[in-house]
Order: sequence, then structure tokens, then C-alpha cells
Amino acid sequence: MKSLLVLVFLISATVVLAAQDKPQASVSAKPKQIEQGNAVTISVKLSPAPSIDGIIVVSVAQENEPTQTVHFNSGVPHDQSNIDVSVPIPPEAKTGMWKVVLVEFLAPNATKMEPLNLVGTARFEVVKHEVRLPKTADVQVK
Repeated sequence: MKSLLVLVFLISATVVLAAQDKPQASVSAKPKQIEQGNAVTISVKLSPAPSIDGIIVVSVAQENEPTQTVHFNSGVPHDQSNIDVSVPIPPEAKTGMWKVVLVEFLAPNATKMEPLNLVGTARFEVVKHEVRLPKTADVQVK
């Protein structure tokens, strides 16, 4: 039994250490509630900061039914770890809770995107866009 506990501890420590070696992205979203057709800002903190210029791609999707995924990218200057990415939510987006599902890094001349380990969960609510029509008009002759 003691050997089994030691083995489980060693495996857990190895997994944690391996995850720490991989590039990571901490994410948060603002505002926490966004109308269809507007943009949500996703704050991304890269760890470690890249030593070369590149591009990050942020993908968001509805939590319970990820059939509609929205991707948006932003340039990342070398040695910069904090990036805000404005992700436009389509006017026809399903309402409900959404979250960041993937952050990837693309280096110049790279053949594939490098998926980053997500730290934290960036959640936000997409609400119905309310159509507002004017009720009055102030008319003046000039």
C-alpha cells in the first residue's frame, strides 16, 4: 500500500513538473456579460514571454454546446507577456455561457500553431442583443 502511494505521488509530481515546462497562457474575460454582435476582451498572460515576435490565436465557444467557435488573433511583440485580444461575438451567436477553449502561438515561418496550456477559465455570458429604436427626435432649423 505504501509503495502504491509513493508511486501515485511520483506520477503526480511528474505530471505537474511536465506541465510547468510547457508554455502557458493565463486568461480572463471582460466584460463578464456581452451582447450578441459586440466584442469581448480576453486578457492573455503568456508564460514565459516569447523571445521572438509572433501571433496568438484565441478561440472561444459556448460552454455546453461548442458547435460555434470564434477565433481571433493578435500580434505579440517579443518579450511581451500581457496581451489583450478583442474577440467579436457574432450577432447570431447563441446566448448563454461561453469560455476560452484554446490559445495558440504562431512563430514566424512556423508550420503549425503551438497550443498553450490554459491556466484558469475565462468565462463570459452572451446575452440577446436588444434592439433600441429612437422614441423622439429634436428637430432644429439652422
